[in-house]
Amino acid sequence: MEYTIEELQAKVDILHRDKDGYTIEVKDVDHTPHPYKVGMKHMAYAKENLLEAFTHEVLNAVPCAVEGCNTPYADHRYRRIYKITLKAHILMSKVLETLKALQEHEELYENIQEMSLERDGFDLIGT
Repeated sequence: MEYTIEELQAKVDILHRDKDGYTIEVKDVDHTPHPYKVGMKHMAYAKENLLEAFTHEVLNAVPCAVEGCNTPYADHRYRRIYKITLKAHILMSKVLETLKALQEHEELYENIQEMSLERDGFDLIGT
């Protein structure tokens, strides 16, 4: 099952209770050809069909709102990552515990292509 970024972030937030030393953010990066844009046609379609504006049904029914694009949602590509930012000097074992918990929840892990760990200005990416 594919989750929206908001749904996935909410699920990650439930698992990640210790927020003092680091944060986990779900991000979409490396968009091709560009980030998919929701516009007024999406809102109108959702209203006409009594749907939430950002459901997959709406995104698949109405093309991208970027001027001149008209490309369907399915043709917009990106990579979804967990970006882990260390806020303080914490034990890496605490971060690894959370990563292990994420991996044990298949529905959270299958939506992520890689994880990113940022510390002291460096961005370390591992798959």
